[in-house]
This record gives sequence, structure tokens and C-alpha cells, in this order.
Amino acid sequence: VEYGDGRIAYSTHAPESVEVLRLAFAPSSVRAGGAPIACETRRLPDGDFLVTVAHSSRDVVIEGDDPQERIPPERLAWKDRTIECAFSGNQVRVLGAFGPEGGKADVYLDGVLQRAGIDCWNPARREGQTLFYANGLPNGPHTLRIVATGAKNPRSRGTDVEVAGVCFSAAAPEGGEASFGEGGGPTGDQRFIFGYTGREDHVDSRGERWRPGTEFVVRAGDLADSVAAAWTTRRTRWAIEGTADPELYRYGIHGKELAVEVTVGPGTYHARLKLAETRAVEPARRGLTVVVNGATIAKDMDIAATAAGVESGAPVTRPGDPYVLWPGVGRAVDLVVNDITPLHGMIEIRLRGEEGAEAILQALQIAPGHGGEGAAPVAVRRPAPPPRQGGNLLANGDFEAGLGGEVGSMGRTGGNNGWTYVFAGASTAYIFPESAYGIHPEWGPPVLHGGREALRTHTDGRGHTLVHQSVPVEAGKKLAASAWVRAESLGGKGFGADPGDSAALVIQELDRAGAVVASHPRREVRTACDYTRLECVFTTSAKTAAVRYVLETVIACRYDEGHVTYDDCALEEKP
Repeated sequence: VEYGDGRIAYSTHAPESVEVLRLAFAPSSVRAGGAPIACETRRLPDGDFLVTVAHSSRDVVIEGDDPQERIPPERLAWKDRTIECAFSGNQVRVLGAFGPEGGKADVYLDGVLQRAGIDCWNPARREGQTLFYANGLPNGPHTLRIVATGAKNPRSRGTDVEVAGVCFSAAAPEGGEASFGEGGGPTGDQRFIFGYTGREDHVDSRGERWRPGTEFVVRAGDLADSVAAAWTTRRTRWAIEGTADPELYRYGIHGKELAVEVTVGPGTYHARLKLAETRAVEPARRGLTVVVNGATIAKDMDIAATAAGVESGAPVTRPGDPYVLWPGVGRAVDLVVNDITPLHGMIEIRLRGEEGAEAILQALQIAPGHGGEGAAPVAVRRPAPPPRQGGNLLANGDFEAGLGGEVGSMGRTGGNNGWTYVFAGASTAYIFPESAYGIHPEWGPPVLHGGREALRTHTDGRGHTLVHQSVPVEAGKKLAASAWVRAESLGGKGFGADPGDSAALVIQELDRAGAVVASHPRREVRTACDYTRLECVFTTSAKTAAVRYVLETVIACRYDEGHVTYDDCALEEKP
């Protein structure tokens, strides 16, 4: 996008594109590929304009009587690496160029250093770009100061800061209040297939069109490819039962947490979530929670059991067949949410995987009115939490009730039998019962502090894991948290060889909302050792409603060089 005096030029997608722009002026001319074209213009209550441009070119130029004013570059001379100017209005934009030699600059607005400064680096040169902007200012006089710092992006070849103008405007909404677009959204049916990469809309058996669903949020981790991490672009199953439109259920998106925000106009709507459990996983690994506009609609739902209309966790076996069949797998089910009122012009669908599971969604329809009755969600049947031992407030603190083995990285979660696992590092890490390593004595044979079980964690190198549980407690209670930890170094290359290695007991106090109200100093070992007791004695605050008990491990070596084992963990009241 390039901004000029009464002129906006931009490049967009391939031909047959439609763009909707919100402008402060009505266009006097619109050109696409150099040729004049017509556009649809609608005036908003606050005086702005919604402009719809349909064209068959990549380059579009819009011109008109823009109310903004501009300070030209000849009035913006650098003096001692500083540009200063004054303007009057409620918004300001600094225009200039990005390029391979671009540097950094600080921006002061009315004498206050702005948190977001200017960085002019870009791998390719681009002119007429917005380097800095600020909206919502008091409508009156202001000062602007730009200071070239001499700093640069590590990839930049220089420290150039090119300012080509300062644009400002005192335009105020008619009626005194700004319109944020509520009321301008679509009020008809909207249908999306997620994970679908077709270049044309899919037409279902009723003749209704479904568009590829490409706009959603998934937190896949730092520098992750969200398409590779979250899209199911290949058909998962040919046979999808219970539907006349199996193609709607063959693709999808998946992730620990997904969010879809759909823009709509005023009215009352329903949402139809099209789901099919196509994964060959046990029920405990497919729990799904659905939240619509902040309200929980389904909690820890078993999609397959919901589709089959049976209780969760009841497998079907056939004589002589080694495979376990879960009722409802490969069967379509629609979850319908009625009487939805938009919030801020949007309907938000948020899906969360429970207990280490991934959330999934194949297709979504948002439509006005009532959508009829959908399936009644069936919750995952989970085993009762293991009993607490004696005065120990922790569930399965000695791990004698058993543990499940998990592998993960980049924020993946899991766990069972009272404990939650978090794989916080970028490299692959492992959390397994200590007894499992009897088959791998070369990685260090099982060593227990007491009983028949303990918990071991190790990594492929540079790993970081957390094992935790939260326990309800009373305010003003004296408690003692403890754990026995053993850190192994095989051949002197294991735990402790790196200065960042740590095996720690971390205790946090939480209020009723789950916010941290107190964090106690971590107890840790940083070198290889036999079983060593870590203990933290504290008195809960007046705001404390729960204690989060965490075993945190940072270990740089590989699994065949060292590991950390925890055993006999406890949280007990003290007299």
C-alpha cells in the first residue's frame, strides 16, 4: 500500500478479487490496471465510507478529496539526526521508505517516547509506506519528534531512516461518536470448510456453497508454520457415516486451542459446528471444550461418543480382530448453538483440547435464526483421581498409582493420574515412569527412592519440562512442600555439565480466579546427585485458594547422557 495526497495505491491478489475498504472520503475515481472501474460506496453514520472494489487486476489506485493534510519532505529537514514538526488533529502518520539499508528511530509524541518506534528495514525497497502512526489523539495541537538512533535490525546493511512526509487529520465523526463497524457485517449464511485447499467453493448436496476456511487463530509456537501444524489438507477418511455430505468432514484444523471469529451484522444467529472423530485415539485423548462468545457450550466432549449416542469409553472388539473399535469414529455429528447475539460485531467460536488432547473442527456454518436441535454432547469418561496418601494433599504424590508416558515439545501438554505435563522447550522431551527404563539400562537403570514407581524426564537435548498439579487449600495455613530428586550424569556428560541445568521444586499460591498471588523461592539442584530432598515451608496468604506444585526440569544433555527422576512428592499441613 502506498499513500499520497488524496491517493491510495495498492497491490492485491490475482484477478477476480473483491476488496472492502473503509475510507474517510468518497472516491472520485478508482482505477484497476490503469483503467477506470466502478465501485460501490456506502456512507456510514459517522461520515466514513465503505467502498467495495471488484476488479480483475493486481494494481488498484483510489483518488478523492481526502481530509488529511500533509507536511511535505522539504519541510522535514534533519538536524542533529532529529526531525521535529507540529500538527493539529486527532491522528498522525509518518510516511517514508523501507529497504535493505534501513535503520531505527525513536518517536516522541508531545514529548513522550512511544513504545513502538520506527524500523526501516525490509529485504526489498518499498516507498510511500507508513513508518509510524497514532490514532485517537485529543483533537488539537501536537508535536512530533523523530530521532534516528543509529541502531539497526541485525539483518540490515545500514542505518538509513527516510521520511517522505507527515500526514495528519482533524476529521471527527459526525454526531460526535465513532462507528466501529457494528451493523455493517453480513447477515446471511456463512459457511466454511477448514483444511480445504480447493480453488473453488464446495457445493454440498443441497446446493449450498462452502468456502475454504482460512481465517482462524492457532498458537502453534514460535516460528511455526501454522498451515503445516494445524491444517488437515488430505482427506482423512473416504467413508464418513451419518451424512449426505462426507466431503465436509474429511478435512479440518487441529491444535491445542483454536479460535474462529466471524463478522456479522445485528441479529440473532445459530452456529453449526460440523465434527467427525477421524483419529484412532482412545477417548481420554480426544476431549473437546467449545466456548461461544465466552459461554461454555460443551465441556470435555467425546466427539465419537456424541456421534454414536453412547457412553464414552466403551470399545467394540471382534473375535480374532486385534484392533479396538470405538463407536462413532468416522461418523459425522453436528453441534448446534442457538440464540447467539454478536459481541462487537462478531461471533467467536473457541475450541480447546482437554487433558493433552487436540481440538479439531471440520466445518462451520453461521446463519440467522434458529438452527434446530443438534447432538447432545457426551463427555469423556475419565477415571476418578487417585486417592491421596495419608496427610499428603497431592494426588498420586508417590506415583504408586501409575503414570502415563508422554513425548512432546513446543508447549504440548499431557499427563494423567493427578499430574499435568508441559513440554516447554523447543526440542523433544520425554516424561515416563521410572520403571519403564528396565529395558534400557544403558540410559541408566531404574532407581527408586521408595515404593515401586517414580517419574523420570529426559530430552533429545536442550529440553524443558514441567510436571504440576494444583491443590485447593485454606488461607493462613502453614504448609510444607517437598520432593526427592535424583539427577544422573552418565560418563560426566549428563546433568550438571551445562550451567543452565536445573531440577527444581516451584511453589505458587493462586487466588480463586487462578491468578498467582505469591511465588516462593525455587528449591533446586544444579549438579548430578543421588536422591536429595527439596523442601519449601510457607504460610498461605489471605487471598490464597489453591497451591500450584511444580517440578520444573531444564536439562541440556541427551537422554543417553543423563536424566532427572522425582519421587515421594508431598504437600502437607504443618502444626
